Amino acid sequence: MPMKKKTVRRGLLHFPLLAFMLLLLLFRWGIPYILLAVEADSLYLDTSDYWHQMEQEHAWPICAVVKEYVCQLFVNPWIGASLLAFCLSAPLYAVNVVCRRYRGALYWSMVIQICVVCVATVYVLLPSTRTRENWCRLEHSAICHDWEDVLRVATPEAVKTDHDQLPYALLALAVRGELPDHMLDYPLESSRDFDMGKPFDRRFYTFRMVLYDCLGCPNEALHNAFQLASFMRCGMSLGVLRQMVRYSREMGDNALSAKYGRVLSSSTFHFSQNSSFIVLSPPTDTLASRWNAFQPLLTERLGYNVGELLDTESPSPSMYHYFLCMLLADCQLSSFVTVLQRVRPSLPTSLPRLYHEALLVSADRGLLPPDVSGTVEEQVVSDYEAWKAGRATSTLLTGHYWQYLSRSSFR
Repeated sequence: MPMKKKTVRRGLLHFPLLAFMLLLLLFRWGIPYILLAVEADSLYLDTSDYWHQMEQEHAWPICAVVKEYVCQLFVNPWIGASLLAFCLSAPLYAVNVVCRRYRGALYWSMVIQICVVCVATVYVLLPSTRTRENWCRLEHSAICHDWEDVLRVATPEAVKTDHDQLPYALLALAVRGELPDHMLDYPLESSRDFDMGKPFDRRFYTFRMVLYDCLGCPNEALHNAFQLASFMRCGMSLGVLRQMVRYSREMGDNALSAKYGRVLSSSTFHFSQNSSFIVLSPPTDTLASRWNAFQPLLTERLGYNVGELLDTESPSPSMYHYFLCMLLADCQLSSFVTVLQRVRPSLPTSLPRLYHEALLVSADRGLLPPDVSGTVEEQVVSDYEAWKAGRATSTLLTGHYWQYLSRSSFR
């Protein structure tokens, strides 16, 4: 019996270690992108100016500095999850060590630790937490140009419940060259859905930063990064600084890139400009090359800006598709035909079915489309005639441009 009691007491003493492992796995696999977002929003610099700023802005500057220092450790989700699990389990383990002679105290400590694990599980599973996790994952994947993961998050079903995800989905499809084929799979209403719905907030500037990076305008992407920094609690953040270094390098401004790099190197994990956390080479999956590095954009209207960029040197076919799909989303068939005639030599030989459908509707409305021929056109004509005659099957009632036009006319 004494041996059994000793074994029970030892198990109770080390129960917080089990709770630590459970919390570690819960945070690592439950909220990894929230942890990455916490690091990206933090700012810790080992400089006198930074300390002076903390002293001026906070009543308890030491607490604020410690908080920022710990937050930057979340750059690795395993480290972030370990820190959170340690903070929740270490105090009770210390209590167990102090009170290890009292079995009653050990039992109460175990009960409290079980409650902590349960509360943490409930927090991770809350709908608000899952929504935040999905948004952090969406923005992180877009900034890293992981478009496949963007589309895994911003599915047509997810967009129906959170319409703000739609611009990211359309941009991902455009970069992958799949926008004309899958645009109507989403609950699209107009070209306004290509841009963030609420202007001049944090989500707006984050999306604009990613968008203009993909459009080959690092100068404009850098401008939006500055605007985004104004929403950070320190007026700047490590995540924004990393993007500023990359955009400056893509612009060819090595002096400006070195300036931001020196600031970033004052943090713990960015000790040099060649740190693996700083992406200096421009991504290859963009809608345009870097000839637009200093292209001035004089308006906040996305459609106008994209149209202006088409007048510069040769963009990629995906950028033409992006603009043409914006015209189709606004039901501007006349402008669509005009632009398509102009850019047709720069597009692949085979046009997407969406364009064939738009051209047939344009011809039916008295517009003069360019020549369209081939077996795909014949099938589209047959489907269109069946739809007009009321003989359409269920497959012809959704996902086609004539159905989109019909729905748009009742808005």
